[in-house]
Amino acid sequence: MSGLCPEDDQLVDVELITERAEDGFWIFDDRFAITEDWHAELWLDDTDIIATYTRVWQTLRESAVFGADAQAIVAQARRSLSPR
Repeated sequence: MSGLCPEDDQLVDVELITERAEDGFWIFDDRFAITEDWHAELWLDDTDIIATYTRVWQTLRESAVFGADAQAIVAQARRSLSPR
């Protein structure tokens, strides 16, 4: 699945990671990342910590589904939320 990023009109790919992730994080490049914990949003600029988040992302990405498989998961989720 893909779509336009509303902030800068760039095409982005959307991947569904079927494993449960406890906390969200965003890696902007090899110099900056943001993570959310139960108590705060953390802005990270330590290269070793960013490298750890990059490895975590690569591991999660290996379990991601794309295309028709991702669309099937979204459709199943929508059906489970609709009134019967």
